[in-house]
Amino acid sequence: MNKHKQDYIHKMNKVAENCYSYKNNQVTNFYKYGAEELGLGYGRSDKTHSFYYKDKKIGEAKGLRALSTSKTAFIICRDKFKTEKLLHSLNVPTLNSELFYENQKNEAYEYIKNNNINPIVLKPLSLAGGKGIELDIHPENFSAAWDRSIEKQKELGVKEPCCAIQPFVDGYDVRIAITEGFFSAALLRVPGHVIGDGKSTIRTLIEDKNEIRRKSLYFKKFLYEFNSGLNHKLEAQGYTLDSVLNLDEILFFSDLGNLTAGAESVDITHLVSKEMIDIALKATAAIPGLYTAGVDILTNDFTSKVGYVSEVNTNANHQVHHLPYKGEVQKPYRDIILGLLIKYKVEKGISLNRDERLRVKQMNTLNKYRAGYYEMMYKNSSFK
Repeated sequence: MNKHKQDYIHKMNKVAENCYSYKNNQVTNFYKYGAEELGLGYGRSDKTHSFYYKDKKIGEAKGLRALSTSKTAFIICRDKFKTEKLLHSLNVPTLNSELFYENQKNEAYEYIKNNNINPIVLKPLSLAGGKGIELDIHPENFSAAWDRSIEKQKELGVKEPCCAIQPFVDGYDVRIAITEGFFSAALLRVPGHVIGDGKSTIRTLIEDKNEIRRKSLYFKKFLYEFNSGLNHKLEAQGYTLDSVLNLDEILFFSDLGNLTAGAESVDITHLVSKEMIDIALKATAAIPGLYTAGVDILTNDFTSKVGYVSEVNTNANHQVHHLPYKGEVQKPYRDIILGLLIKYKVEKGISLNRDERLRVKQMNTLNKYRAGYYEMMYKNSSFK
């Protein structure tokens, strides 16, 4: 584990967990409350949310997707590998994965062996929620990891199982929310872990975390399970549930950064570097017709200039920013509406307030990047 990550996890451990309830916190109807906060009218029909400025409709959102998202953007982002290759061709930093299908196991092995990119990650192309992902893979454990990932894909009905191979980044999984062209929020997703106190068993430390989660309306849905997968993860590190960790020793009992798998979401909106935000803006701008997205970035240090885009999500669940496990609540659903309001005001020649003018600067930056990418695509014969 790199030192920045180790130090930050210890620091994060001292921050109290957020506890959400219907009585004390807003846990539903994010669009409705966002519109009210901005002084706008709101209406809903089935999954479509409509927003009104002085009785004039300024825009809509449907489910998780802003309606400003084009069909082209949705189709591109649905294929993670093609998305990555597009970003890479436009000089947006990525991990430059290589894709191998089920019958190419030997070729995949030779690829990691000959290219000296250990450790690596095996990432299924067609699964979400961390399913089938294998981390920290070397030539020695490649075969078993490959078989597990392919088997998981078959189990879940994937017709053509395959794995993208990419370098393993020992750092952070950062989700950045871009809303209608400007930065809204940033979040860490830290896999399930415990920190030793020199007295308690691993079982007790995990049970203590579950007890905290049971008090939260949102996080009680994501309790840690005591199962064979957990035992296997502990055994691989030389521990059992009855082992006692040293004082301040950090132990990860999961590799997955998904909240459904028990990862801890930590708001870093005011800590993430400007360079990391800029990478997210560039990734969004690179996708034709995309203005609102959840951009996943892997980095060794979220305050640094270096990060790699791993995914661009058109249907990002921005709820995670409204309900962080730790840290300040952010409101990207409100910001989506704000973006629609700004665009409406600009179109109609209505004056903007100071905050809106600041957002416009970022929106213009995204549009500038997009214009540059279109020019690059046109010059590249493969896009003609």
